[in-house]
Amino acid sequence: MVSTYTVEGLIRDEKRQPVANLFVEAFDSDFGSSDDYLGNTFTNRQGLFKIKFKEKAFKGKYEILEKNPDVYLVISDDYGVVKKTEIKSRPRNGVFKFDVVIKDEKPFYDPYANSTQRMLTLFTAASDTANISQVNPNWTGALLLRSITSWLHYSDPRTGKIYGYPGPQVIARPKEFPNHDHTIPWRRTAKK
Repeated sequence: MVSTYTVEGLIRDEKRQPVANLFVEAFDSDFGSSDDYLGNTFTNRQGLFKIKFKEKAFKGKYEILEKNPDVYLVISDDYGVVKKTEIKSRPRNGVFKFDVVIKDEKPFYDPYANSTQRMLTLFTAASDTANISQVNPNWTGALLLRSITSWLHYSDPRTGKIYGYPGPQVIARPKEFPNHDHTIPWRRTAKK
């Protein structure tokens, strides 16, 4: 019986290129109870990863019939889960090998698309609900002008260039720029 197990593998994209800095978590699937957490790591530049764990990580006090773990992976990028693999139940000499291809199946969501039209629609909707007899035109006009210019500074690259900025502070399509590190970490995990 093996006391230390290894989960290792390679993660590639649809063009068969290795994918670096993906967060890989390994679990033991337990029918009828919560799955056991086996460990985590990040893929390296070659898309390779390795997670080691001991028997006690998946074999509880009352699981005397469980011989080997039933391992599956949950793979995430900075935006969330991108893949959950099939379960592997038969290790070779204590090693579970995974060769994973990540498919980009989700259509790209651009939060800045049609932002001008959306902003004008919101201002129109707000003006439809206002009682014009109770509005101070001096205060409302100044507030409206400040709102529009602030919004333009942060959302429209053309306006930013007028003032000497290269564009919005957050790029519209961060996944298209792999070296862009303006991300918000949303989990506490193993260090890169």
